[in-house]
Amino acid sequence: MRRFMFAIVVAMPFLAGCVETSGTAPASTKPTTQPTPVASSGTGDRAAERIAASNANLITARRGSSSYRSVLARVEPIAEAECRARGVAQCDFAFLEDINPKAPVNAFQTRDGNQPVVILTRTLLNEVKDPHQIAFIISHETSHHIRNHLPRQQRNVQVGALFGAILASQIGVNVNDGARAGGFLGSRSYSQNFELEADSLGAAIAHRSGYDPVRGIQFFARESSGRQPIFATHPPDAKRIENVQRVAAGL
Repeated sequence: MRRFMFAIVVAMPFLAGCVETSGTAPASTKPTTQPTPVASSGTGDRAAERIAASNANLITARRGSSSYRSVLARVEPIAEAECRARGVAQCDFAFLEDINPKAPVNAFQTRDGNQPVVILTRTLLNEVKDPHQIAFIISHETSHHIRNHLPRQQRNVQVGALFGAILASQIGVNVNDGARAGGFLGSRSYSQNFELEADSLGAAIAHRSGYDPVRGIQFFARESSGRQPIFATHPPDAKRIENVQRVAAGL
């Protein structure tokens, strides 16, 4: 297995050539020109109620922490307007809060069928008090959906698994092991760029919502060694901060 993993790492440039590539702030991450916010259809709120009803740890954002509610009232219409301006099919987000006291400090975007869902944990909201930071976090997570990152990541996994299986068969190791290792590497091949894309668009959404994205990104200005594991899914904090500062300077 070690010999196989080494072969995959050596061949990663060829894997990169098979999947969609992007830079730190490619032109396609540039927000549209001041999309006009429109009233929500209520689809997202109804979906949030339905999802919350099926999970005791989840509540809708509109029933959750006051800091989440107040910031969301300004960010949601801007994010949904940007989403629609880019021609995305489903833009009525379901916003929820995970009230489990044991949940990690986290925020993430997912889907329930075709329904885009954004969840912030209560532990995060207890730690983050600055409204600019909350706004940036919400804007970042909605940007993952707007930029279609989940399907793109799934394609990366599929391509990586296929590449790994082919390489495994060529060097004489178990094909299933090859597919698993290739899928693992494929899932991480562009995840850092996805985070930077979401930061770039998220900075614009936060700005248009009346918040300062440079203050918002300071949530990530934590002390660290600066080292990143070879398979890290997120860019170094300093790189994220520099990226947002550059985008904000042009807004």
